[in-house]
Amino acid sequence: MRSLKSLAAVCLLMFAGGALAQAPYSNPNSATAQAMAKAGWKMESGQALHETSMTKCPAALAGLGPLIFTGPSEPNILGTCTYKDPADSGDAGIQVRRYMRDVGESRDAIINDRTLMNPRPGAEVPFMMVRFTQITLRDGKSGGRMVITKTRGGLLVDCFGEGESLEKTSAKVGLFCGN
Repeated sequence: MRSLKSLAAVCLLMFAGGALAQAPYSNPNSATAQAMAKAGWKMESGQALHETSMTKCPAALAGLGPLIFTGPSEPNILGTCTYKDPADSGDAGIQVRRYMRDVGESRDAIINDRTLMNPRPGAEVPFMMVRFTQITLRDGKSGGRMVITKTRGGLLVDCFGEGESLEKTSAKVGLFCGN
């Protein structure tokens, strides 16, 4: 009987430790929470909110795993909200970035950012820029990544989705990109 109680206590501690590890921003005095707040983010009712860019990352999205918040990270990422696809067929998310000339994940990203933030004289600023990239999904299949970049509050906001086809990728981006 004593060993069963010990086993139950160990399981309870393991479960509680896992629950705490999934909520790193619940302690407002932690370095992670302070960095998040300094970058303009706050957690409210399980969702991440970035006031300056008016970006909201819900706690959950239909058909995808729960919100995973990372960031900020140098040189210009203020935060990334990622939702994992449980079938490993491509993730989705939102990322908020500061504009830095000639900084980006690809040549297309740098060109899109420049077009949005520093348009040519006399040129209208587009509503958004879109880029597509071929990728290998976590399940090993070929797929694509779509990134729609907008400006809000003087920042760049990327909505991204990954999938086996353009239709599946578009559906993932459509879950939250309008917010």
